[in-house]
Amino acid sequence: MPPNPPSTENAFRPAHATREAAWGLMSTILLTVWAGELSVPLAERYMKDLARLQREVPPRSIGGSIALVVEGAPIPSSEARAILARVPTNGNVINVGTAIVIEGEGFRASAARAVVTGIGMMNRVVPLRAFSNLEQAIADLGVRVNGAGGTMPPAETLAGAMRVLREACARAV
Repeated sequence: MPPNPPSTENAFRPAHATREAAWGLMSTILLTVWAGELSVPLAERYMKDLARLQREVPPRSIGGSIALVVEGAPIPSSEARAILARVPTNGNVINVGTAIVIEGEGFRASAARAVVTGIGMMNRVVPLRAFSNLEQAIADLGVRVNGAGGTMPPAETLAGAMRVLREACARAV
């Protein structure tokens, strides 16, 4: 796979922020925070923005995504999950993986991570992995992006952008 072209790619570009969710793009990495209910209209907006963000990077760029599910966020409806399952597989980004951070301790968080892991095992399109903390997710995706010839933004920069998204959700309340 070709390497990512040099650019000012570590600039964070927020795309959406409400109390339920916030997302944006840093280089070729889609960053998402789910803090509240993922309604059908919000899932549709997410998919529309994802398609648009895919077009904002050079063709054949190597990237991925990190999603953080805030502790206590409700499970999306089956309709919203069906919309998210139609994630675009054609775009400018060659997606080498998705890292999903499910915050929390105890049975609920562990069960959610187990479900994501099971889905990831069946997913033949993009590697999908679940984590309990952001640092592990960033490190794992970094190995995959860099290993495929891409350039992962620095971990501290990604973590900072995720804080911005989390704070945007909190401010929108």
